[in-house]
Amino acid sequence: MNNLKQINDRYGHRSGDRLIITAAEYIKKSFGQQGKCYRIGGDEFLVICRSCSEEQTANAVAALQEQIKNETGEKGISLQIAAGYAVQRQEDTAESLFQRADNCMYENKEKMKRACR
Repeated sequence: MNNLKQINDRYGHRSGDRLIITAAEYIKKSFGQQGKCYRIGGDEFLVICRSCSEEQTANAVAALQEQIKNETGEKGISLQIAAGYAVQRQEDTAESLFQRADNCMYENKEKMKRACR
């Protein structure tokens, strides 16, 4: 999720918590049939999809972004999620797979920031 700290600071942790719950619901809806969804940090989620192609994964990410595009919660707070993914290669370790997905997420986050300027 993008901007959770700013939301917590400006509107309070209860608003931030509601946004986390909303994000989790959208992530489950987009990926729930393809994999298991986990919250791994304050505003970070991980989805592990088994036997999914890169195209299926990209489609799920696109579906997530489409679902949240017009989501505005209480107090006019908009939900933004910078998503990144990686498809496992034979040589991947869990760490290298996670790192590639994380790098992809940060690239996406930066693109989203530039688009808002």
